[in-house]
Amino acid sequence: MNPESFSKHEQKSEKIEEPFLDPEKIEVEKLESLLVEGEIINIRPIENHHQVVPPHADRVLLGDIDHADQLFEGEIQIPGEDKKILVVYKPESGINKGTDTGKPLPIPKESSPYMNKERAAWLVAKSLWLADIAEPVAIRSLNEGPGSVRPYIWGEPVELLPQEKQDEIFGNQETMEDFALYDFILLTVDRRPANMIWEETDGQEKIKAIDHSLTFFSEGEEFASRWERKGPRLATAYDISYDPERLKKTSLPDRHLLKLDQFMEKEQNIRQDLAELLTEKEINGIFSRAQKLLEQKIFL
Repeated sequence: MNPESFSKHEQKSEKIEEPFLDPEKIEVEKLESLLVEGEIINIRPIENHHQVVPPHADRVLLGDIDHADQLFEGEIQIPGEDKKILVVYKPESGINKGTDTGKPLPIPKESSPYMNKERAAWLVAKSLWLADIAEPVAIRSLNEGPGSVRPYIWGEPVELLPQEKQDEIFGNQETMEDFALYDFILLTVDRRPANMIWEETDGQEKIKAIDHSLTFFSEGEEFASRWERKGPRLATAYDISYDPERLKKTSLPDRHLLKLDQFMEKEQNIRQDLAELLTEKEINGIFSRAQKLLEQKIFL
C-alpha cells in the first residue's frame, strides 16, 4: 500500500494528546517489547454503551443492537522518557459473538481463543510484509482477565469519514489489493469500514486493520461464507457477496506473488510462532490458502 497515493483531504486524523506518543514513531520491535513487558496503568473502560462516544474510544457505529466488544484503554510509560503510549485492551471474556441481527455466530467449538487470533493476525501481517496495515498485538493477563493489547490508533474509523473520503480509500487499488490478500489468508469475515482505521502521520496516510477475532476458521472458505456477517463487507476479492466482483479472479500483482513466495519459504518458522496461538488445523489452513494463491496466481 502506498500512502502517498491518497490525495490530500480536509479530514484530519485525531490529534495526539500530551503526554502520549504516536506509536507510528516507535520502532516496531521496541513497540512489541513495550506491549509485552511494559506496565499497563490507568486502565479504564472506553466504551460503556453503543451510543456513547467517549474520548480515545475506537469509535464504531453499532446501530440499534448493543453488541459491542468490551474495551478498555490503558497507558504504558516509555522507559527513560516522559512519554507514554495509549493502548487498547480487549479482555477475552468481553468479546461479543453477536451479529447485527443479534444472532450468535456459529463459531466452531475447537476454535482458538479470540485473543490468540488477534496476536496471530499480527504475526501473519508481519510475515507477509503487510505490517503497515496492522498494529502489534500482545496477550496479557490483567485484573479484568487475559486479553489482547494493541496500541491505540490516533485516527478515525473509515465508517465515520465523509463519503468522499471513503470513496477515495475504497477506490485505491493497491490498498484494496493488500486488504484482499490479507483477509483471504486470515479468512476473516468481519472486515468492514468500522474495522479499518484511517490515520495521518507527518502527512502520510495509512489504513490500519483492527479486530481480528473472527478469523482462521479451520473449516475453510465455504464455512466462512455461509452465514450472515456482522456488518457490510468491503468490495475486495474475498467478498463473495459483492456484485460485480471487483478483484476476484483477477491476477495477483507481482509484489503479492513475491510476498507469498517469501511467506512460504519461512513456513517452518512461522508455524513455530503460531503453534502457541492456533490449532494445527487453523495453521494448516493459512498455508493451504497461501499455496492456493501462489498456484492460481489470482485473487480468490
